[in-house]
Amino acid sequence: MKKVKLKLYEIINLDIELNGYTSPENGEVRVEGLLNQNLSYSTKFNLKHSAKAVKTERKEIDEVQNELIAKYGNVDKHGNVGLNRFLDEVDEKGYNKINPNYIEYQQEWNKFVTENEREIEFYELTLEDLKDVKTKDNYTIIDTYFVTNE
Repeated sequence: MKKVKLKLYEIINLDIELNGYTSPENGEVRVEGLLNQNLSYSTKFNLKHSAKAVKTERKEIDEVQNELIAKYGNVDKHGNVGLNRFLDEVDEKGYNKINPNYIEYQQEWNKFVTENEREIEFYELTLEDLKDVKTKDNYTIIDTYFVTNE
């Protein structure tokens, strides 16, 4: 096991690298996730253990994000909180105006995820562990911090 300090945005990316990402807008799989690749049982077992630690951190990050959305967003008639990027108004060029609350939210969110970090305990991987993986995805965080050449 290896302990590494990661910025919060890196933890979000690591979660996506491990578990994949599907677009909520159209259901398109954007990242398959390393756990969905062809891996040995022991490698997958170790990665799942690491993924649990990442999920715990991700849950706390998501809670803060939801608090920020509540802070800058609006409540609809059904009691749901949302934050739209654009207003229902158009500018002189005919484009929807950007919601100033969204800009404030984005600034606070970016500051939060870039200035804060957490220590993650993660099983190290070797190139041998990943030899059968054939993917179009890039695993930048995993490659940078957790893969050794041995």
